[in-house]
Amino acid sequence: TQIRAPYSGIVTERHLSVGEIASPGAAVMSGISLDQLRVTVDVPQSIISAVRSGKASGARARIYLPDGRVTETDAITVFPFADVGSNTFKVRIEIPPLNGGSHQALFPGMLVKTGFVIGAKDAVTVPRQAVVHRSEVTGVYVIGQDGRLCFRYIRLGQGLPERYVALA
Repeated sequence: TQIRAPYSGIVTERHLSVGEIASPGAAVMSGISLDQLRVTVDVPQSIISAVRSGKASGARARIYLPDGRVTETDAITVFPFADVGSNTFKVRIEIPPLNGGSHQALFPGMLVKTGFVIGAKDAVTVPRQAVVHRSEVTGVYVIGQDGRLCFRYIRLGQGLPERYVALA
């Protein structure tokens, strides 16, 4: 008899060996699919309301992969009960397929960083390498309408990840 799993994946445990009798409903093998992974994260009670209200308005979750890539998804499930000991809520995040349709960088049991995008703010940003410090003056060089290079004074705002800085 040939037995096929309803998904492609990895066999994690064999419950029966060759020659043993299989009974109806009994597990023959256990396996995992690397195409449908998810992250479970404990979110503190103090910020769960922002995650819940953000979820209703299209909030997204960011998953920072071990190889440096970042993926986003809106497939977020917030469980409606808190853990009594830690005062945290469980949130499940479905990981979308990465390049090539699978999660080559992830395996079950791995640790990943997660973040929730619950709001957005418009800001003018420039790469950190473009910021120039001349004595006590901070600025950037820009090309004017006449095609000439000129120094423009700026006031730096909040530093952002991914090598950018916001202007105040």
